[in-house]
Amino acid sequence: MIVNTLIKTIDQEKIKCMGYNFCETLSPRHWFQFADDSALVTSTVQDSQLLLNVFTKWCTWANLIVRIDKCKTFGMKKNGNTTSQFLPYLRINDEMIPPVEMHESFNYLGKIFSFKMGVETIKKDITERFNCYIEKLNMLPMHPKNKLLVISKFVYSKIRWEFSIYNFGVTWVTQNLDSIIKEYVKRWLHLPQSANFSHLYLPVKQLGLKFSLPSDIFKNSQLTTRNILKNSKSNDITEIHKSTQYKHIAEESLLTKTNTIRPRDGLKNETIEQISRSLGQLKEQNIILKMIQQHCLSSSIVEWQRVVDKLPENLFVFIRKALIFCLPNNSNLARWKKSVDSACGLCKTNTQTQLHILNNCQSSVISGRYTWRHNSVLTTLCNYLTQLPEFTLFADIPGYQNPSIFFKRYRPDIVIINCRKMIILELTICFETNLEKSRNYKKEKYHDLEDDCIDERWDIEKVFIEVSSLGFVTKNIKELKSIIKDHNTYKRLVNKMTETAIRASFYIYTKRNKLWDEPSLLNFI
Repeated sequence: MIVNTLIKTIDQEKIKCMGYNFCETLSPRHWFQFADDSALVTSTVQDSQLLLNVFTKWCTWANLIVRIDKCKTFGMKKNGNTTSQFLPYLRINDEMIPPVEMHESFNYLGKIFSFKMGVETIKKDITERFNCYIEKLNMLPMHPKNKLLVISKFVYSKIRWEFSIYNFGVTWVTQNLDSIIKEYVKRWLHLPQSANFSHLYLPVKQLGLKFSLPSDIFKNSQLTTRNILKNSKSNDITEIHKSTQYKHIAEESLLTKTNTIRPRDGLKNETIEQISRSLGQLKEQNIILKMIQQHCLSSSIVEWQRVVDKLPENLFVFIRKALIFCLPNNSNLARWKKSVDSACGLCKTNTQTQLHILNNCQSSVISGRYTWRHNSVLTTLCNYLTQLPEFTLFADIPGYQNPSIFFKRYRPDIVIINCRKMIILELTICFETNLEKSRNYKKEKYHDLEDDCIDERWDIEKVFIEVSSLGFVTKNIKELKSIIKDHNTYKRLVNKMTETAIRASFYIYTKRNKLWDEPSLLNFI
C-alpha cells in the first residue's frame, strides 16, 4: 500500500512531464520495486540523484529506513563507439552509496549483473554445486529409483531458477551437466558405457521412469520464461519479448506451434517423439520395449512398474538392464571385450544370450529350471483361485488334485469346476518377443480339448494366460478378470504373478553358469 501511494502519485498527468513515465522528449527515469527491494535506473548521474532524492523523501514520509550498507551503485558510460564502466557518486542523506568496483558484479533479485553480463562465473558455480549434490547422493545407501527421484525433485529445483533467467545454451548444459547425470545413472544401474538408456525419459506407460536430463529442464525453464513474457499484460514486457525473439528461435517456434496446448506439454510431446524415433533406430535395445507396448495394456505396464519399484535394488537393476539387453551374459561380455567365450556355461554349445538363459537352454529344460518358474507362478495363481468359494480347483502341481482325471490325453495346468461349467486355464511363461507365438501354440495344442474330455456333457471354456519372463502380462489377462470378479483381488493376483516371474527369472539368471539346486517353489499370497 505504501508503494502504491507513490506509484499513483507519479502516474498523475502533471507529474509525467518530469520523466517518471516514458516520454519521447525526455530521458526516462525508471523505478523498479519488488517488496522491499528497489532499483533506480536512469540515463545520467544527475537524473539518478534526482530520483534518489524523491526516493529518500518518500521513505522518510513512509517511515522506512534505507540501509546504505546494503545499497550499491553501478554505472556505464559511452565514449564514442565504446562503453566502459565507471564509479558513480550518488548520495542518500549526504552519505555516499558504495559503488560496484570495476569488473565486479552485483546481485539483484537473484540475478547477477556485471559490465560484460557474462555467465562464465554462474556456469562455474552451477557446475560445482551440481557436482556436489550428485556426489553426496552417490554416497548415500539408497535404491537407484530413489536416487533418480531425488535428482528430479530436489537437485533440479536448485538450478531451475538459473535456467530460467540465464541463457546458457543447450549445448553447454548437455556437455557439462547431462554428462554428469549419464555417468552416475549408468553407475547406479550397472550399465555398460555403450548402453542407451534414453528410454528412462519416456512415460511409465512406455516403460520409462519419467526421468529428465538437465538439458530437458533447461529447455522447459527457457520455454516457461518466454511464454510468460509473451503473454504478459504489460506492454513493456511484451516489447521485451518481441525484441529478443531472435535469440530464442527454438522456444518461439514451439510457442507458435503449440497454440492449442500448453507449451510445456508441446515440449514434452516433442521430446518423447524424438526419443521414440531414436529408439526405433536401435537393432536390439528397443526390441523388448516395442513388443511389450504392442502386446500389453498401458495400465498393465504402469502396474508392472509399481511392482518393480518395490523390489530390492538387485532385482530392480536386473529388470532395467534386461529391458535393453544389457545383462552381462557371455554373449554381451564377448561383445564388450570382457570375455573371449560367448558360449553357454551349461549346454556349452549355443551362444549365451538373454533369450537363451531365460527361456531357450536345453540344459535348463532338462534340469527343470523353466518348469520350476512356471510352477511357481502357477502356485501363486492357485493361491488366489482357491479363495473363490463357488469353484472347485484342480491343478497340475503338488498339493492339488490333478486335472488329468477329466481327460484322456491332455493335462492342462488348471481346471476349475462350477456346476456343469468347466474352465481350463493354461499358463505360459515365455520370452517377451514370443508372446503371440506362444499363445497361438497353446491354442493349437488344445484346439480339440473338448473331444478329449471323458465326460462330453461339460460346458468347457478355455482361458490362456501369458506372462513374460520379466513379469509382463498380455492384454488377454482380462479373460482371467471374468473369473475373479473382485477388482482388488484380481489386481493383487496379477501383481504377485508379476513379482513371482521376475524373482524366478532372476534366480535362473544367477544360476546361468551353475548347477541347479532344485529350490522349493516360490509361494506368494
